[in-house]
Amino acid sequence: MTITDAEAAELLAQATPGPWVARRGTRTDGLFIDGGENAYDEVLSTSVDCGHYCQGGTAVIEATAPDAALIAAAPDLAATVVELSAHRDRLAEDLTLANGVIAELEAERSALCATATAGILACEKLAALREAIDKVQANDDQLLAEVRGSQDSWDAGIAFDAWEKRRKALTQGGEGP
Repeated sequence: MTITDAEAAELLAQATPGPWVARRGTRTDGLFIDGGENAYDEVLSTSVDCGHYCQGGTAVIEATAPDAALIAAAPDLAATVVELSAHRDRLAEDLTLANGVIAELEAERSALCATATAGILACEKLAALREAIDKVQANDDQLLAEVRGSQDSWDAGIAFDAWEKRRKALTQGGEGP
């Protein structure tokens, strides 16, 4: 049976304070457990009801009820300690695994952020190129309209020359004449 922390606290609160020390009696060779602040309080003692030198006497174990309850709970308390220790070890393993997953997720997040940043920069470059292409196309449309609108070949030749100069200037990074 597992002992809850509340049950263990209640057992400890009612029992003789520790630390407890188990010992054999010097004269009686009986079992004693001493405890308390100065280790003088007997928690458990044994004796024979007809005296030390009696043959065939009945063994008597003396302990207060709270101390006896704590002694009786010792196997369950020990099992609880073992169970909690195993649980603590499992939690430590789980924590190690969780930290590994967190590290992997952080690495993925960093990679995604780097990819997203590169994508944003590429989009900005594409927008700038699109703007330049639109500018060239707008100038081409304007110049072609001028060529088509001219009435004689002289005007067309002048317009064509102007168109050619603007086109060269724009493709070389200038504004045109």
